[in-house]
Amino acid sequence: MGLLPTAAKLAAKEAAKAAAKKAAAKASSFAVDKAPKVTKKAERENMRSLSVFKSPSVEPIVTQAGRLGLPIGGTEQMAFAHPRAHGSYSRIKPRASESDFSASYGDVVDTGARPVFSVDRLENSMVLPLYGDRTAAGMSLKTINGVPVDVPLHGGPRYPDVNAALGSEAGWASEKAPVGALRSKIRSGLDAGKDVYGVYTAMGPTAADQSDMMVNTLLQQISQSPIRKKDLAVFNKEARSYLPGFAGVEHPDAYRQLLAQTQGARKQFVRQMDNAKRLAEGFPDASAARLAITDEALRNTPAGASGYSVVKFGPESLEHLEPTLVHPTYSVQIAGKPMGALENQVPFDMLYPDFFNARRVARDPGGSDLRALELSKPTQNMRAKDIDRLAKYLEVIKKGR
Repeated sequence: MGLLPTAAKLAAKEAAKAAAKKAAAKASSFAVDKAPKVTKKAERENMRSLSVFKSPSVEPIVTQAGRLGLPIGGTEQMAFAHPRAHGSYSRIKPRASESDFSASYGDVVDTGARPVFSVDRLENSMVLPLYGDRTAAGMSLKTINGVPVDVPLHGGPRYPDVNAALGSEAGWASEKAPVGALRSKIRSGLDAGKDVYGVYTAMGPTAADQSDMMVNTLLQQISQSPIRKKDLAVFNKEARSYLPGFAGVEHPDAYRQLLAQTQGARKQFVRQMDNAKRLAEGFPDASAARLAITDEALRNTPAGASGYSVVKFGPESLEHLEPTLVHPTYSVQIAGKPMGALENQVPFDMLYPDFFNARRVARDPGGSDLRALELSKPTQNMRAKDIDRLAKYLEVIKKGR
């Protein structure tokens, strides 16, 4: 065989080097865990939408907090893991843009001015998370993007304030098992001679999909929406696969039937309507409904933000409470006294340092911290050093606004 020409030799050599480099990169990708890439543009956009966690002067709050030696894992998740408000409420491209969205409200319950709850009062107490959706309370939704509706709103962090204003002792509501677990933790704190406080932590923007308020908002728009009969028939047929005997979205009994279903079934109903095909057929926009039932102060709040509501639990919280004001979504209520709100919301992991420090020691992934909080619902005995870190963080927020 003859020798290859010089140009061919060089080309073959370069091809071999490229192949070796590619093989090495592939091998290293199996040996090193790579974090999802977040572009600088995405980071800037997310920080721009979260004014609560951004200093308008110099640098993001997460950076300032880090320089103070504060735990910033939860802060980073809150700042970068969630898109802009309207986008985070949408699983598909919404019908109307964020700037075009509108909603009006009425029948507002006067709860008075909410006091600022000082973090100093938490020292030597036991704190536990009230992990809940961000729905509004003490009012009715009257219009959504110009469409008239009448949907009572009674959930979320303002629930204890509204109940107190209307003469009810209820400070929180949920299903039987979660309330039972909450009472056990309250009892352990009281038995230890501590004050016990529940601090609200915001769930994600779609957390209220299973609520009576969400399905009611969607259903009331059906008769005012330009949906063809054949499209209604197809939707109803699909819904009956998991809602046996369902009368149909256009039927007057639809809301009552969905109210009698499980939370999972209601969530599936909402997800069935929340897709591009249904939106094109004229069905109501689920993203607009989510925004409309959300407490306006929490619309831009990232999941995990904590402190918008504080409730004090006592011996009365351990006793059965007969509901005086029925919550259609959550049947079991627990007594508690509304104490107001923190001066500003704080990252969830700052309230439960022992729990999250243990996760770091165990090398549990930080990306699942919020889910771990939801499942474990840890308690924290608040020490002077914990209060000091919270106070420093709140001071950073205050200076940055």
